[in-house]
Amino acid sequence: MTKILHIIKNYCYAGASRSISAIAKNIKQIGPYEHTVISLLPGEEAREVAEDAGMRYLAGLDKESLYREIASADMVQVDWWNNPPVYEFLRANDLPPMRMVLFVHVAGVSWPNIMIPQLVDIADFVVAGCQFNYQCPVIRGLPENIRSEKTDWVSDTTDFDRLDPLVKKPHPGFNIGYIGTADFVKMHPDFIRMSAAVNIPGVKFSVCGRGDMDLLRSQADQLNVAHKFEFKGFVQDIRSEFEVMDVFGYPLCDPPGAELALQDALYAGIPAVVFPLGGIRDAVIHNYNGLHVESHGSYSQALEYLYHHPEELERMSENAKKHAREVFGGFNSAKRFHRIYQRVMELPKTTRQWSTQGLPASIDKHSGMGKFVESIGAANKHFITSVTGKDDPEIIAAEAWIGTGNKRNYFGLSEYRQYYPADSYLRLWEGLALYHMQEYPEAYE
Repeated sequence: MTKILHIIKNYCYAGASRSISAIAKNIKQIGPYEHTVISLLPGEEAREVAEDAGMRYLAGLDKESLYREIASADMVQVDWWNNPPVYEFLRANDLPPMRMVLFVHVAGVSWPNIMIPQLVDIADFVVAGCQFNYQCPVIRGLPENIRSEKTDWVSDTTDFDRLDPLVKKPHPGFNIGYIGTADFVKMHPDFIRMSAAVNIPGVKFSVCGRGDMDLLRSQADQLNVAHKFEFKGFVQDIRSEFEVMDVFGYPLCDPPGAELALQDALYAGIPAVVFPLGGIRDAVIHNYNGLHVESHGSYSQALEYLYHHPEELERMSENAKKHAREVFGGFNSAKRFHRIYQRVMELPKTTRQWSTQGLPASIDKHSGMGKFVESIGAANKHFITSVTGKDDPEIIAAEAWIGTGNKRNYFGLSEYRQYYPADSYLRLWEGLALYHMQEYPEAYE
């Protein structure tokens, strides 16, 4: 029995947790594996999710208990995106000897979720969660022998069992669905406007997911198109949504990793219209199982095209099902992980030492600010200038740039500020971002 210990910030209902569960559930059909999930943050809300996949679940362990679990495991898998708890774990200078696999659950190319060289250095093997991430600068820039020896990609994926049996149902009109994060941290900020421009008789946009539904509803009201939308919020039974969906309209604003909601839609035979960002560009093959678009206008036109060409819609629907079954799903990813686990198990357990590199000597590497700046790698230029700049115009320009980041940038920065609440620079940078977002009371706190 090979004991795999998963280290993750928190095991919740997000994509990374769904992927871990799907792979762990299916890999047991291939080899004798025992999986334990350790959520670094306390929380019991997802225990049932983990245990339903046959995994042992632990949360918020003290250091002694955590290290005891590491010592008894055959392999430690660190499930990574940029967050302080996981980086604090990786930076610890007294970790027990282990075999370490790093599984990357993001695209890895835009801050805060930028892969940095230390991640590759500290792991025995790095697994990119999508083909796009496998081409990110840190992995692509490795010498070819190292790249082939210690990196590969395995699709982050989901468990399609919960969608079966799925039976398409007749319905009036033309239904375009969105299932996922319904917030502009991911969703394109012009989602409502682009959708409203679609000229299709009887069109209905169904928006499902956690997010700011009131804001989306308000935008639809302002454009007098509220009748075209249903804002449903979080929906547990997504199968019933797919059964009456014609097209998956999924315009995002930032390069994502593997998008599990998109995989679900393709498995259900729903062609997708997308901006080809991050992992999406590989999941949706243009004119095969969906359409790529490059502008607001082409997004609306692509949806109209599929409505007016039902034979093309049907062709792409069949291709979507075929592609999803061949590429995605827990069993496909489990087969690839099994081969990686076998390779890593041939290595001895070793100790780890985090390598702090690339920061000016004037940056306190042990402060919350220093850890954040290190974590965003090549995107840290303006933050360094904010700390070390020599003249006011230079500092003002750098801090103006910091304040104009998108909502995803803000959430990453805010997470560090909350984790290191006494850090004055993190408070400053968060305030700049909040001011730009017109959250004035919070910006001045």
